[in-house]
Amino acid sequence: MKKPFSIFAIVALAVMTLSSCSKKDKDDPAPKAGRTLKVTFSGSGVSTADHDLVLLQVGGSDYKQTKTLLKLNGVPQTNEPIVKIDEKQLIAGGTYTIESLVPLDVCYVSLTALNLETAFNVKLKIEVDGKTIIDLNQTVANSFDKTYDL
Repeated sequence: MKKPFSIFAIVALAVMTLSSCSKKDKDDPAPKAGRTLKVTFSGSGVSTADHDLVLLQVGGSDYKQTKTLLKLNGVPQTNEPIVKIDEKQLIAGGTYTIESLVPLDVCYVSLTALNLETAFNVKLKIEVDGKTIIDLNQTVANSFDKTYDL
């Protein structure tokens, strides 16, 4: 009686082991291929006297877990997975460009702006693989908050 049970257990174990090595199910989505990211950001009319608040965050990762992913105005941001631009930088003036150094598998852009007095303007352009996907020219009269998962 023990011998047929042992043979059955061995066969069942072999079937389970072989079936777990099957190819990927058709329903499993393939990971997105890495893509390049370029974000251009500027603002006008931002004032500390008006207590304006602005925060742009750009972040990402790749499946290789690369430490240095982004550059700000051409300067690599060593070991920084997120690049931030705030109202002080916008008041200082200029346009900020954030670009990926390697193809990113996951990336996001988040813009939060708060105005308590005089309206101000922010411009945000997001390009993925060289194609513009967001071209925002936003007047902030109260508040604005948007996150783009790319």
